[in-house]
Amino acid sequence: MGFVYQDYMLFPHKTVWENIAFGLQIRRINKNEIQEKIDEMMEVFNISHLAYRLPRTLSGGEQQRTALARALIINPKVMLMDEPLGALDRKIRESLIKELKNVHQKFDTTIIHVTHNFDEAIALADRIAIMNNGQISQVGDSTEIFRHPKDKFVADFVGVENIFAGFAREGDGKPTVIDTGNISIYSVEKREGDVHVTVRPEDITLSLAKVTTSARNVFEGQIKEIIDQGALIKLTIDVGEPLVVFLTRQSFLDMELNIGKVIWTYFKATAVHLF
Repeated sequence: MGFVYQDYMLFPHKTVWENIAFGLQIRRINKNEIQEKIDEMMEVFNISHLAYRLPRTLSGGEQQRTALARALIINPKVMLMDEPLGALDRKIRESLIKELKNVHQKFDTTIIHVTHNFDEAIALADRIAIMNNGQISQVGDSTEIFRHPKDKFVADFVGVENIFAGFAREGDGKPTVIDTGNISIYSVEKREGDVHVTVRPEDITLSLAKVTTSARNVFEGQIKEIIDQGALIKLTIDVGEPLVVFLTRQSFLDMELNIGKVIWTYFKATAVHLF
């Protein structure tokens, strides 16, 4: 079993080469094989030029690559990683995510990766488990977790923006109708009684005038809040319930939107998840 700590935990008195060699040396692997394996591993992580440097002279990204190489060189059946990218800046984190994907393919090692970063989880995980007070709340692939949360904790944790409480009624051969007390929402999921409704902001479309559409959920509303998030603009629209929608910056500028403007919102019954 290999282990990569959040704070790297490299031996401060050993060079990069010596850190990576440690697991092989205590297994009494012969020196020629150790050298061969280290050369290969340092090449994988692009740290060959750092072989005789001490950890205190390395950047965060270089230390993390060394820690990964040290854990992988023993060819573990399972590798545990405790928020291994948490202390790195965005550019280095993105680079290491790419390297970790390549490492997983190359070594075919099962990796258990603890993280609070959803980008890491989506980019790296085959399966995701959401933990709540030491208990697993939900397990699934990224689509299941992010689009079909099983309860309010998971929905809140993965950042679902639109969560409404309501009462669901099944129609005869028709979509389920959920009454929130303010609006009625249609869903293809079959459920009756008290439920929570979630709708992903990216599944909602907007128009300045009412248009003909196959979407079952059509609401007119007024823009109450605009938050600039860089590449995306986050809108909160009062349709009877506060509906959060994401727009690209260009779409936002083209539509000339502002606080108080009345706009139409649309989303399909298939985009509505119930729990």
